[in-house]
Amino acid sequence: MSLIPTITITGGFSIVPKSGGGVGYWNLITGGAGYIPAWSSGDLTWPDHSINEGLADPNSILTSQGTIYINYYDSAATDQQALLSSLINNNGTITFTQGGNNITFAYTTNTFSDSGYGSVCYDPYYNGANGLSVVSTSNSAFTDGEVQITINVTTAPTAHVYLPQAGLLWTSYGDDGNGHTFLQIGQPADGSGYSTPPQAGWKFLDDTGTICTLRNDAVWFSGGAPTPITNGGGWLCVVDRIAVFNDANPEITLFENTPSSFTINSSDLDGLASIDGQHTTNGTIGFSVTASENYIYGGVYGTLNTYSEIETAFNNAGITDTNGYIANVVWGSGSSIGSGLAKISFDSTNKQVVIESVDPTDSRFLTSDINSNNGTSFVGTFNFPAKFTLLEPIDNKGGWC
Repeated sequence: MSLIPTITITGGFSIVPKSGGGVGYWNLITGGAGYIPAWSSGDLTWPDHSINEGLADPNSILTSQGTIYINYYDSAATDQQALLSSLINNNGTITFTQGGNNITFAYTTNTFSDSGYGSVCYDPYYNGANGLSVVSTSNSAFTDGEVQITINVTTAPTAHVYLPQAGLLWTSYGDDGNGHTFLQIGQPADGSGYSTPPQAGWKFLDDTGTICTLRNDAVWFSGGAPTPITNGGGWLCVVDRIAVFNDANPEITLFENTPSSFTINSSDLDGLASIDGQHTTNGTIGFSVTASENYIYGGVYGTLNTYSEIETAFNNAGITDTNGYIANVVWGSGSSIGSGLAKISFDSTNKQVVIESVDPTDSRFLTSDINSNNGTSFVGTFNFPAKFTLLEPIDNKGGWC
């Protein structure tokens, strides 16, 4: 029987070892002997700096001074550095399983790093790591011995942020006669200058939440038709549709692949209920937020009878948990605002969706820290159909109350 891991690709990718032990398994060491940075082949340790021992219960990693160390070689002495290095500078989940004992953690780009001891580690006390959270757990302790490790990596599309053209507000420059729009954009926000021109096929969202595509590799433009420019040049692009822009937009984000979008209609919901007293529902037509809250873990929830779009979008984004993620949203007729922001989650097992409005003036929502206290709900009425587009890179704002 082959012991080489199988690889399945579903939005991100997951490495799932075949049964029988060996490749894909590591030896957990606990107690005094486990207070080491997994420096020997096959080692897995959860050192706790408060007691100078290796933990047996991984649930204590976040409640004490716990850490995670995984040697780059598994218990079969197979080099797994390529797999484990995928934990670094990425988002995703990591699951530890030993018989009926299991725990799944979500991690972010700041969670794991190279330990310098031949292992990858999560160690907030020595390496400043953060962003680890529990997704699911059996709430049980492990014992010394083999533990299976499964990793799911979320690979977000590469995003490029561009500044407004000098001396020129954002605007579309009119139909070119073929149902397209001219778009002028300025320098990259990262200061890379002329070296990163927008490319044909890159996507962005206009102010209606519509996914727009650049038809051409951008060219540097310094004046003349289709519009006069008085203060320097910029990148001139042609968009595949009549795009809608707000002149007050401070920047524009272009993605190298398609953002994950989906629409929820009233008829898609079997019902809608509120989580707390600041939310009221109007059947499945929509909901209202009556008072602003200095957190974003309230909201409304309902079970979907039609869910293929949202399921595909969450899969494409590599989201496997039931946490809420920030999305741009275009609300339906009768809403207080045409478009805005929302926190939304999807439970793929129970086909349940949870939604909260988000105040864009509280910039804490931009921090993907799995902390639903960081953000403010937005007062108003919000009706379906609503088109959601998940922010990229994904912005995980944790669970619900």
